[in-house]
Amino acid sequence: MVNSSATNILNHAIFAVANGISVVVCLLAAILMLSLNLYKTIVYRLALYQVLSALAMASVGAMQVVFINYDESPNMYGRVCTAIGLLQLYTEWTKLFFTMWATFHLFYFAVLHKNLKNFEVLYVVTSLLVPALIAIVPLVTHAYGLSPVGEYCYIYANTSVAFIERLALWDGPAMLMLIAVSTAMVAMVIKLASQLTTMVNSSELITFNHAVIAAVNGVSVLVCLLAAILVLRLKLYKTLVYRLALYQVLSALVMSSIDSLQTVFINYDESPDVYSHICVAIGWMILYAEWMKLLFTIWVTFHLFCFGVLHKNLKKLEVLYVVTSLLIPALIAIVPLVTHAYGLNSDGDVCYIYANTSVAFIERLALWDGPAMLMLIAASIAMIVMVIKLASQVLRRSKYEPITDGDQFWKAVKQLLPLATFPILFLIFEIPVLIFHINTTSHSMPNEGMLISGPGVTVSLWSTASGATVIIHISVARICGRKRKSIKPINVSDSHLLFTQHLATGSHANSATHFSLPPASV
Repeated sequence: MVNSSATNILNHAIFAVANGISVVVCLLAAILMLSLNLYKTIVYRLALYQVLSALAMASVGAMQVVFINYDESPNMYGRVCTAIGLLQLYTEWTKLFFTMWATFHLFYFAVLHKNLKNFEVLYVVTSLLVPALIAIVPLVTHAYGLSPVGEYCYIYANTSVAFIERLALWDGPAMLMLIAVSTAMVAMVIKLASQLTTMVNSSELITFNHAVIAAVNGVSVLVCLLAAILVLRLKLYKTLVYRLALYQVLSALVMSSIDSLQTVFINYDESPDVYSHICVAIGWMILYAEWMKLLFTIWVTFHLFCFGVLHKNLKKLEVLYVVTSLLIPALIAIVPLVTHAYGLNSDGDVCYIYANTSVAFIERLALWDGPAMLMLIAASIAMIVMVIKLASQVLRRSKYEPITDGDQFWKAVKQLLPLATFPILFLIFEIPVLIFHINTTSHSMPNEGMLISGPGVTVSLWSTASGATVIIHISVARICGRKRKSIKPINVSDSHLLFTQHLATGSHANSATHFSLPPASV
C-alpha cells in the first residue's frame, strides 16, 4: 500500500491539475463571451455568471495545495485553513445559487411563459450576499479545519458542531436544491415534449406508448427474474443483506409484471364496459405494487441508517419489514376502490387513480404523490448522513493504517453497497413520475401524447435498475472473491470485528465467512 504522505502528495497533484484545467477552461469561456459581446443578452449573462462562479470555485480549490506542508508550520497553516475554508464554502454556495436561479429562470420561461428579466439584479445580489452570511457561521463556531488526512480544508474541525454544520450548511441544502432543480428540469422537458407531440395522431401515439411499456416491462421482468434466481441459486438469502436485496428484486418483479398489463387497454374502445372493470383491478394492483416497492426501499434505507450511523442491530425487525410492506399497501390501495377513483387517463391508455373527479385528484396526491415526495426527502437526508458518517470513518482509519481488501471494515462497507443503491435509485426514478402526475392533475396538458408512457417506463426502469444492481454486485463479488482466495485477511481488533459483523449480518456471531459470498450450489 502507498504510505499516507505519498497519498497526500498524489491528491494535491490531482487537485492542482484538475483545478488548473478548470481555471483555464472557465477563463477561455468568459473571454469568448466578453469578446463576442454575448453578455448583452440575458441568457448569456446567466451563463457568464455560471462561468465566473465556477472560475472562482476552481481558483479557491487550487489553493488547497498549500496544505502539502501543513506539518511544518501548523499554527500558520491553521489560520490559512480557516480563510480557505471560508472561501471554499462561499464559492460553492455562489455557484449553487447561480445554478438555482438559472434553473428558476428557465422554468418560468419554458413552462409558465413568464419573462423574469427584471429579476436579474436579484439573482446577482442574493448569489453574492447570502453565501457570505452562510460562510460566516462556521467561522464564528470555529468549525473550519483540515480533513482527517490533512489534505483538504473545509468544515472538518473534529467536533460534533462541525459535523452538524456541514450537514446543515451544505450537504443537506445542496441535496434538497438538487432535487428541486431535477424536478424543475423534468417538468420543463415534459412540458416542451408535450408541445412537440400535439400534432401527432392520438391513436398512433397510444399504440406506440403501449409498445414501449410492453418492451420495457418485459426487459425488467427478465432482469428481476435473473437476479432473484441468482440470489436463490447461490443461497445468498441466508444473510440478511441479500434477503433485503431479494425483497427489493421481488417487489420490482411484481411491479413490472402488473405494469405490463396496461397494454390490454389498447382495445379499450371495443368493450368499454368490460375494460372499465379490468381498469379498476389493474389500478388497485399497480398502487399496491408501487407502495410495496416503496416501503421495502424505505425499510432498507432505515436499516442502512441504523447500521451505518447508529450501529444498531435490527435483524429482529426483518419480520416487521416484510409484514408492513405487504399489508399496508393493501389497505392504502382499497381507498380509491371504495371512492371509485380508479380510472383511465384522458387519452385512455393508462389505468391509475385517474377518474375525472376532484376526489381522484386529492386521493392521488394523498395516497401516492405526497407521501412519495416526503419519503424521497427523508431518504435523501438519511443517505447524506450515512455517507458522511461512513466516509469519516474510512478517512479516520486510513490516517492511522492502510485499508486493504482484507480489511473487515472495508468488506462490510462493500457488502452494504447493493443495499445503498436502492434508495439512490428511488431518488433518481421517482422524481419524473411525481412531476408527470402533478402536470396531469393540473390539467395543464390537454394532450400528453407520448408522455403518457412516461410513468410506466420510468417505473419499469426503476425495477430494471434494481435487478441489474443485484446481478452486477453478485458477479463482481464472485469474480473478485476467486481472485483473492489466496490473500490472507489482515488481523483486526475484536471491537472492530464486532462492529463489522453488525453491518454485514446484524448479529454478534463471530464468523468471518459472512463477508464473502457462499460458493455456488451444485
